[in-house]
Amino acid sequence: MNLVIPININLEEEFVEDILVTVLEGGSNYWIKDIRINHPGGAKPKGVPSSIWASQALINDGSVIFKTGEEKTETLTIGAFHNGLLVWAEHHPRQVASAIFVECGMTPTLDASNLDANDADAILQYALFGKLVYG
Repeated sequence: MNLVIPININLEEEFVEDILVTVLEGGSNYWIKDIRINHPGGAKPKGVPSSIWASQALINDGSVIFKTGEEKTETLTIGAFHNGLLVWAEHHPRQVASAIFVECGMTPTLDASNLDANDADAILQYALFGKLVYG
């Protein structure tokens, strides 16, 4: 018997940052050719890693454009990230269960420390393509 239990989860900025850092620093490097960050604040400050600047762009309603082939690009927005996370959660309920952090009396949050590069890569692929395309 399947039982679906809806749960509200607070998606914190740290989770978005952790996922993007993971995909941009190794989790998705096997298929990402290049990225372009459209941050509402303008150019990336010197010394700020691109992975952090990309996550800040998403959090501030900017976007990250991923070059996936010679002429192919895909755009990630915070809305697409949310959708990708929901699709990933449907396909990987055990990983979701291991990522939920509950503090007494607080809305549960997602903690990426129990996820790996494959999970982060899958979230990104679901966000960009709606399905797993690579790997």
